[in-house]
Amino acid sequence: MRLIPSEEHLFTSPLSVAQVLQTVQANTASSFVLGSPEAPFRGSLQGNNFAIWRLSLFTNWANRPHVTGRVAPNPNGAGSVVWLRQRANLVAFWASGTIALLLATGIMGLIWDAMPKNQLYPPYYLFPFIIPVFVFSFTLVPFKLAAAENRSMLTGLLRLQPSGKA
Repeated sequence: MRLIPSEEHLFTSPLSVAQVLQTVQANTASSFVLGSPEAPFRGSLQGNNFAIWRLSLFTNWANRPHVTGRVAPNPNGAGSVVWLRQRANLVAFWASGTIALLLATGIMGLIWDAMPKNQLYPPYYLFPFIIPVFVFSFTLVPFKLAAAENRSMLTGLLRLQPSGKA
């Protein structure tokens, strides 16, 4: 069972392993100074593996995926194979989900309490089923949007072509 959202993709690149790692290193900084980002990503590289995340002033920290990647030579020809995994921050994801659930429950309680006591209103009975939609819209949708933005940025930087899901 998956407790947090994640995406795994396999890409091929015409760049060599060293060129891919150099490009990632050139676009990754080890620290972040607010207001003057020197690179679009923060993180580290170790051997043929990297762990990065994108910082932005306009996105919620809870929904920013952490990207881990592995680069290997392409066994089918020139270039390299890049495996990317994007995963949400566990604590941040569950915290935002809990807050969304509490907000939805509070709103449902206010609406439910305002109903007249002796009359049945069938549409009001649908509110418990709306809670998962509310939680979904505040947790999974922003993660998917941020993951798609990361994927498009890395695809452009590393000249990646989709090879399938990992």
